[in-house]
Amino acid sequence: MKCVTMDSAKPKVLAPGMYAIDVSLILPHCRNNKEVHLDYLKHLKESVETLHEIADEARVERPLDRSLASACLYTKQSQELL
Repeated sequence: MKCVTMDSAKPKVLAPGMYAIDVSLILPHCRNNKEVHLDYLKHLKESVETLHEIADEARVERPLDRSLASACLYTKQSQELL
């Protein structure tokens, strides 16, 4: 059996700083604070929008890729929930 290896592919990013996603947790002493939760949801919504933009741009480059179609659908549904 022959083994096929591929060189590692570098992703093509048009604007690297444009898609920065900052993940932060809610601190234990702030968990019962309504404003902290609202701010967290706002930040989460922005992150989901960024992921949706990334998936859409990738889908334009490779329209027949089923995994990208699934990613677009998933991020769209996540946006609707938020």
